[in-house]
Amino acid sequence: MNNANAYKDRYQCDIWKKMTDKERDLGHGGMDYIEFRVLFDCLENNKPLPIDVYDMATWMAVTPLSTLSMEKGGEPVEMPDFTRGKYKERAPEDVVEIPA
Repeated sequence: MNNANAYKDRYQCDIWKKMTDKERDLGHGGMDYIEFRVLFDCLENNKPLPIDVYDMATWMAVTPLSTLSMEKGGEPVEMPDFTRGKYKERAPEDVVEIPA
């Protein structure tokens, strides 16, 4: 049963609805376009970036750790804590608004 379209039409964010085919083709179904749009908005308007160096290090570790896990027959591989426990003290951030 595939009823996702009913929810998509009702709840999909305007940025996705208004995205052009060209923007969607820029990578990852349009996600690359959105990420660059948010980045440039932050830089141009002196806003804090939505991710920090610790988030980026964690994101970049996923692929090599997945490869290592596959090499070990699917064995779990521990994700390093790049914050050395400081993530426990971080305040949760609001969702970043995508500029129009």
